[in-house]
Amino acid sequence: MLELLISLAEAVLDLWPSDRNRTINRRVRLLKECGVYEGLKERYGPVVLMNREFREFIYSEKVEDFADDWEKMEGFLHRLDGFVKREGL
Repeated sequence: MLELLISLAEAVLDLWPSDRNRTINRRVRLLKECGVYEGLKERYGPVVLMNREFREFIYSEKVEDFADDWEKMEGFLHRLDGFVKREGL
């Protein structure tokens, strides 16, 4: 029961309109516009993509810098795959 309450509190914090969450949402939107997000959704599932650790990873990456460069995007996807495996998501 306590875990459920903690998860609920984390979800509220992730949805709270802060500068950090706006940045994360903007970067996720860029991934959607590039057509990469759907592939991530198929590969990892929606639960992983809404996970707090995943959102922190998106925040730490400058998606804006490589949204138009596929070579850099592939590097990002490689780092993301390693992150997901390392975190056990």
